[in-house]
Amino acid sequence: MLSDDLEEADRLYANGNAVDAFPTYKAAALAGSSQCQRIVGWMYYLGEGVGKDILAAESWFKKSAVSGDIEGKFGWGCVELSLCKYEEAQRIFGELAQARFPPAVFRLGWMEEKGCGRDVNIQLALKWYREAASLGNLEAEKRFAVMTLKGWRGVVRVPVGFFLYVRFFFRLVVVAIDGSHRIELLR
Repeated sequence: MLSDDLEEADRLYANGNAVDAFPTYKAAALAGSSQCQRIVGWMYYLGEGVGKDILAAESWFKKSAVSGDIEGKFGWGCVELSLCKYEEAQRIFGELAQARFPPAVFRLGWMEEKGCGRDVNIQLALKWYREAASLGNLEAEKRFAVMTLKGWRGVVRVPVGFFLYVRFFFRLVVVAIDGSHRIELLR
């Protein structure tokens, strides 16, 4: 696979033409590119440029993860979560959390907050959100601030929650203005 072909696929995809980008990404994925395996996984997972197929997404994410792609492993965890395979999702996200991968740390907090496959554990959710926020995950910073503001860390800390939320808001504005960080939507 020529790098020019992949650059063209990237350009097509960035311009909203996932349908034309998909064959190039898939060819590179079949040739063993772990990055393209991950991209194809997300395209199947989201139904971008190809029909939505969660099992195909799972297969491509696993291939990417086996090749050592940490983002591919995260995608695999997202598929397991979507399929309500909570123990497997928790295992995958836990391994990624040990590697300090912020979206996985956030996802562990989200799973605890929502009670995925277990009872809701707000204190553990707060722990994971705090850790993900310390790693730069803005969504975790927001969730931690909102939960503090709602009194989940105790009524005495509600004013702290207000401060945390204002700080989050200003950090978000700075990121939007300078564009120095990529804000990822966590599915």
